[in-house]
Amino acid sequence: MKIKKREGDLQDFDRTKVYRSVLAAGASQEEANAITDQVQNWIESLNEEVISTETIKNKVIVLLEAQNPVVAQTYQNYKKY
Repeated sequence: MKIKKREGDLQDFDRTKVYRSVLAAGASQEEANAITDQVQNWIESLNEEVISTETIKNKVIVLLEAQNPVVAQTYQNYKKY
């Protein structure tokens, strides 16, 4: 699976980046692992060759809102991802 960055370049999916960004937003290690696993499973189920970072970010927000709304808000406000 390739990830299309905002700048337009393509990179391989790296679950570590999702994990670190969720952790940096204030999630516990357990929450970050669970969200990362869910995101990876979701991406694999899409059967698409390319997905945007914005689509991944939106999915992470939805998943976080169900588990930890405070962390979801912090993650959503984080502009770099």
